[in-house]
Amino acid sequence: MRPDDGWDATVAYMLTPEFAEVRELFEAVPEIGGAYFRPLESGVQVVDLHPDSPKPLLAVDPGSLVEPGATARELAPTIPARVDRLHGTRTEQAKPVRDRRFEAHLVRHALAHGLRLPRPFPPELRFLYSGWRGDLPAGKRRPGPADLVAVDLASGRLALAALRVGASSSAAGQVTAHAAWVCERLDELAPLFAQIAVMMGELYGCYDLIELSVDTEQVDGLVATEGAGGEVTIPAVAAPAEVATA
Repeated sequence: MRPDDGWDATVAYMLTPEFAEVRELFEAVPEIGGAYFRPLESGVQVVDLHPDSPKPLLAVDPGSLVEPGATARELAPTIPARVDRLHGTRTEQAKPVRDRRFEAHLVRHALAHGLRLPRPFPPELRFLYSGWRGDLPAGKRRPGPADLVAVDLASGRLALAALRVGASSSAAGQVTAHAAWVCERLDELAPLFAQIAVMMGELYGCYDLIELSVDTEQVDGLVATEGAGGEVTIPAVAAPAEVATA
């Protein structure tokens, strides 16, 4: 089963000259402080990466979804309202959310360095997605979102990362459960992430992703922890999940 055609339309749009101008429009607004463009089934969600925001990765709304086909000229008049709303939301979220700040730091680093994540992440990993949720049929439960999705250039294997500030007794189990959930759906998700990999590779200059084959049998999970001094460690690597075979 393939994901809805909406994914195809969103990813294809993100490779167009029109989207390149949209990206420049948002990235040029200093109040936003940098943006991550998250592909979704129904369009592109713009989220902020401002390094001084107490809670970054906020949707730059109202009307946060950029629909496929939208142009910078059409969106430019909406920027003041988006900035006002972003300022208001930041004020409401005045207490820092450290896990979100850690995640935004990693995303900013990746987007500025050809999708490479900083050490001690394995050097073969390349960033693909922040805040992956996916979807489930009605009545089904899933683990919480994966903070980051990356792919290993050497193996083609997807890696889901749980990010925490300080020690966590539950993160390894959560990311293992989510990796297993993704692994059960690799027949549809591997082609989707292969599309996302091509798009991200083109947008951020990581051309090794363009010909990459995403592994369809195994998904890895890892936990990355930020310490009090800002140092990053990966204290636990979750057991990989494999597609069940008959």
